[in-house]
Amino acid sequence: VGIKVGDVNISSIVEARSATGTLAINTAETSMIAGNEYTVTFAADMADVAGYQFTLDVNKAGAEIVDLVYGAATAENFGVFTKEGVITTSYNGEAAGELFSLVIRATADVNLSDVLTISSRYTNAEAYTTSDDQLNVALNFTGTTAAAAEFALFQNTPNPFQGETVIGFNLPTATEATVTIQDVA
Repeated sequence: VGIKVGDVNISSIVEARSATGTLAINTAETSMIAGNEYTVTFAADMADVAGYQFTLDVNKAGAEIVDLVYGAATAENFGVFTKEGVITTSYNGEAAGELFSLVIRATADVNLSDVLTISSRYTNAEAYTTSDDQLNVALNFTGTTAAAAEFALFQNTPNPFQGETVIGFNLPTATEATVTIQDVA
């Protein structure tokens, strides 16, 4: 819930913007072997981009986060949740070349594109141009096409759980969603 300062009768109207394009976050596709560590470099053409934000999900069935190496984006631009396999990032300003690198350890023989996804799980995946137009954010693996954020329901963590758990999901655009939870009984 947001309240505009001075909006005593809560009559403010929030306008939703639609994206006019896509900011591609680029990295090289890699075939990973279980037990090996890999440094994955992320870069983007930020010439006309004022800033971006997104959630980077690391599929824990195929890899785990070891370290985050800063580039143009530094410590204040990240939230790292190693246990959940999630990194949130928000960056604004000029950037040329490398944005950041991620060191991951493969826990299975998989392709990098099978373990990394950009979503709006914690931080909405969006970018803005210097002329204030909204962009989608997509992860582009060298040799493949950009995959924009799409509908996704993530595994609950922790699992198994007792008392409470977190179930992440992604919607490509802001809308309502229903999650139905059932137990064995």
